[in-house]
Amino acid sequence: MGSKNIQFCNYNFIDEDADLTYSSEDAVMVGDNVFSVVRSKVWNPTGIFEITASNKIMKINDGSAKTITLDEDTYTAAELATEMQTKLNASSSNWTVSYNTTTLKFVVSNTGSVTLTISDNTNAVWDTIGFTAGVDQTDTSFTPDEQRIHTSEWILVDNGTAQQVDAVCMVCPIDEIFGLSEDAVVRFQGNDVDSWDSPPLDVQMTITDRGIFEFYDQDVTDTEYRYHRIQFIDPTNPDGTDALRIGYLFIGQTTTITSSNVAQGFSKEQEDPSIEMVSESGQRYYDLRPKFERFQSLSIQNIAASDRIEIEQIYNDYGKHEPLFISLDPTTELETDASIYTKLMHFEGSPSFNHLFLTYYAVNFQLREAV
Repeated sequence: MGSKNIQFCNYNFIDEDADLTYSSEDAVMVGDNVFSVVRSKVWNPTGIFEITASNKIMKINDGSAKTITLDEDTYTAAELATEMQTKLNASSSNWTVSYNTTTLKFVVSNTGSVTLTISDNTNAVWDTIGFTAGVDQTDTSFTPDEQRIHTSEWILVDNGTAQQVDAVCMVCPIDEIFGLSEDAVVRFQGNDVDSWDSPPLDVQMTITDRGIFEFYDQDVTDTEYRYHRIQFIDPTNPDGTDALRIGYLFIGQTTTITSSNVAQGFSKEQEDPSIEMVSESGQRYYDLRPKFERFQSLSIQNIAASDRIEIEQIYNDYGKHEPLFISLDPTTELETDASIYTKLMHFEGSPSFNHLFLTYYAVNFQLREAV
């Protein structure tokens, strides 16, 4: 088991110097926003479809059986619709393919009655574009069984050399619920080469409304690789690609206070900084602002000199202005959900150290959730 003591996520491989690549990014809500000190600045992918050797075939019958082969590439939904239409009309005629941004479904049509040979799934594109029944269809217009917003999205960091990862944490803006659907799958992957067909590290992560918070015991999960990737698979999300909004991402190493955990008796409260105004008639108005949590009276007793130096260095690196993930309960000793006591936090003032005896101290500090 990993340590149950407080962990500071203070060695983030995701920063301005990192070699980061993304599956896609909005022109404004760009990928580099995942390490912004302002949590409300987010990475929002636009939705991509990866066509590979395993999903590039369309089999049809327009009077004779034909096999259509799409180019292996990465496409937006509109680009994939154009690619399918172009390749269909190169081998057949009178085809139209479009993507409906309201229903989030591809629409395939022809001026005459034709057959989509959906029953042949060998390296087929059918599931990629939402046809899941596996039954041939004959008509002039075809709408898939399910919507599709992407094949997957991902963010990749090249560490340069193999690096161990102790934790992966991510959150959306503080006033939002983590927008992945109940069918979504998020995977943490690692490899020493930039190849993701079958990476040696490939573990599914737990999604909560608050975000994703995973701590890894190296005796159980080997995470030491040059490349690390987070893959988001949520093709049927009814809210479309806008649902995936990452306000801050940590992939890296943590500092664990080895002496002891936070002492009992700390306080946890939710603060609403909204401003209340009252008109002359007594009507109340509110300037609404995001609520956040505050942790006070945090104390770690009997910390050794090495732990004291670590905490001093963390505060020296982050100060009050830059947030970092801090977990008071990484192995869920207090709660069944690590996300309750793992937050993107700011220090409220400098930690104070009280000398106890020899090289041992007690440290007291306060934390405020980042907005």
